[in-house]
Amino acid sequence: MNDYVFDFEWGQSKHAKTKGVVIPDERIFVTRDPLQTKKQTDSKKERWSLKINLYVSDDWYKTS
Repeated sequence: MNDYVFDFEWGQSKHAKTKGVVIPDERIFVTRDPLQTKKQTDSKKERWSLKINLYVSDDWYKTS
């Protein structure tokens, strides 16, 4: 899960807490291209691709 990560964000939010939504502190969202084989390019030049997947984990990706 560590190759070709385009972006990540923690899942916790102040808005969710004020609404009473319980989100695990370990939640993380990651966007990456699982088929990428070349060196990553500058993300400012990169356009959005349908090949990029969104992943979410509550246990640091110990389980899939």
